[in-house]
Amino acid sequence: MTHASDVVASYTIETLVGSKRYPVLPLLEVAELNPRKLSCPPADDEMVSFVPMKAVEEESGRINTSEQRPWLAVRKGYTPFQNGDVIFAKITPCMENGKYAVATGLIGGRAAGSTEFHVLRPTENLDSKYLLYFLFRSDIRRNARQSMRGAAGQLRVPTVFFEGLSIPVPPLDKQRRIVAEIEEQLSRLEAGVAALKRVQANLKRYTSSVIASTFPCVGETLPAGWAWAYLSDLGELSRGKSKHRPRDDPKLYGGTYPFIQTGDVKASRGRIREFTQTYSEMGLAQSRLWPAGTLCITIAANIADTGILEFDSCFPDSVVGFRADSGLALTQYIERYLRSMKEHLDRLAPATAQKNINLEVLSKVQVPVPPPSIAQSMVEEVDRRLSVVDELETQVRVDLTRAERLRQACLSQAFQG
Repeated sequence: MTHASDVVASYTIETLVGSKRYPVLPLLEVAELNPRKLSCPPADDEMVSFVPMKAVEEESGRINTSEQRPWLAVRKGYTPFQNGDVIFAKITPCMENGKYAVATGLIGGRAAGSTEFHVLRPTENLDSKYLLYFLFRSDIRRNARQSMRGAAGQLRVPTVFFEGLSIPVPPLDKQRRIVAEIEEQLSRLEAGVAALKRVQANLKRYTSSVIASTFPCVGETLPAGWAWAYLSDLGELSRGKSKHRPRDDPKLYGGTYPFIQTGDVKASRGRIREFTQTYSEMGLAQSRLWPAGTLCITIAANIADTGILEFDSCFPDSVVGFRADSGLALTQYIERYLRSMKEHLDRLAPATAQKNINLEVLSKVQVPVPPPSIAQSMVEEVDRRLSVVDELETQVRVDLTRAERLRQACLSQAFQG
């Protein structure tokens, strides 16, 4: 097992920066915000890089500059920038996801991009990468989030946010040495994170293998005492309810009734033990409170993720509830079996902007139903084999969290004024 702490045992940036305190200046004294002109404007027929939001990777500072368009086609209605500028996503959730980058490798050194970028053009006293890593700090992101303005789903970081920022400004050669040290440390850290993610992928494959090998394939001849049955014949199968529009009406929330959504089911690993949102009396009136023991199945965005409620809860129509007839099926068995069908159900979802399946698709899922004692023993065997996976995945998640903290510690030390 690779641990994040094994990757970065200590940071030497403090010694690099030294005890000397460098001047802390208003950011906009050493960088121009949203300049409208390029240093060397292109002719109308010249090609420039075109950078939509999707061209900027999250967290990495990498940018895809391969798309190009004639300057005439993009000089209006887009954000201009040039090599050396730092672009910063201003809209949610792109800002929170770390879509910031130094513009490099632009065609002719110039580009036009999404209007959802702020652009910072460093003066000769500020290194672009030094500025980028300054902006990657978690406290900058947190304060930017708090400064956002606009309607829900369309929140943006205003220009006034940058007017309130200050940055330590050592000499340029020191800035570049700090950048080099940051990149060395982050490179080591990223290697560890990559190893942890490989472990995650291997654990996921093992889990799929365990689940798939446990259950008969659809159409397979079953042992004596077993039978094929449609899911809808084994209990109640109904969509959740969330009738009120708009769905984000504040009056629906903040009460005492748990409200879970597709993300909660996805994160549950089969048992929904916690919630982050609640309905008020008004919220409950336009929904339904499902009892503990209900199997939740996602049918939108995340397809066929499953989890069994450990508390009474409401959920929207992007989640289906299943309550097994105790004389016909065991809920835990159905949950484990549906995990084995996840990839199949996901393939049935139309390739639209948001994948989804309907209740009819779920109702026609064929389930191999064993005698109750065999169903219980199969559940126990699956859980026994996967308990080791759960422990390892928990450790991996802990190490990934530690890695992000180490990353932020590195950046924090680098910019102590």
